[in-house]
Amino acid sequence: MLRLMQSRPFQKFVLNLGNGDRVLIEHSENIALDPDAEPATSEFYVITGKPRLFSTFGAVSSVVLADRGGAAA
Repeated sequence: MLRLMQSRPFQKFVLNLGNGDRVLIEHSENIALDPDAEPATSEFYVITGKPRLFSTFGAVSSVVLADRGGAAA
């Protein structure tokens, strides 16, 4: 996920969570995390309007690039 967050130009991506929720990350500024923390237990915070999300990487089942409309590609 760090590679996606730091890619230039930035490409939108979707976090698919184990509970079925999907979170679109439209800008790198919309997600915050500690890059030095252990990935399996790291916490992250997403601000994308509503809802705001506080979760852990353990809750993410997959990460996929989004198309221009925001759907998972």
